[in-house]
Amino acid sequence: MCEERVLGRRSEIEAQIQKLTDEIIENQAASVNQHKEEAINLLLRLVMDIQPRLHQNYRVGAAEHKAELHYSCTKLAEEIAEKQGCAIGLDIVCLVTELLFRFYQVLATDLECFAKHARRTTVNVDDVLCFVRRNPQLLQILSDHHKQQTVKKKTNSISLVGPSGTKVKTTKVSDCKPDGTDRLAVCTPDSSVSLTEWFNTND
Repeated sequence: MCEERVLGRRSEIEAQIQKLTDEIIENQAASVNQHKEEAINLLLRLVMDIQPRLHQNYRVGAAEHKAELHYSCTKLAEEIAEKQGCAIGLDIVCLVTELLFRFYQVLATDLECFAKHARRTTVNVDDVLCFVRRNPQLLQILSDHHKQQTVKKKTNSISLVGPSGTKVKTTKVSDCKPDGTDRLAVCTPDSSVSLTEWFNTND
């Protein structure tokens, strides 16, 4: 008899706990949904509030570099809209421009910090690669581009060490035009591989 009362009381308590748990979960879900809607509404209000100011800034009194960025974004949006067969509103272009402008501000600050950390006063390629280190694909693209540019510079400018130890830029003999205004500027002793070659080509 006593055991039945205990079991009945226990089941009653479990039922009440389950009921209270369901109510708490329901209230929390309603609260979360309410806060989510409030956050969305707040974001929409901020966007709607910033739209007139963006238009005014970009059309009337913006800084020159910001206006150029807005122009580039507008042209790019027009090209994408034409290719995809869709319409991109000016509001979206303004917001994208603002995001890019702030990203460039962060980029400039970080590059400067990287250079200072390396005890340099000039930003170089290493700082840019350090900035994009968390994006492996972009890091690979920039690294390959830098290598290609370095190879092109080495192939385009053949250097020769002179007697004084200074490097003198050289030019191929085939590039010297026999008749033309650039003859004196291009075909000079300093631009030839050797003086003997220069005398032979100018006989």
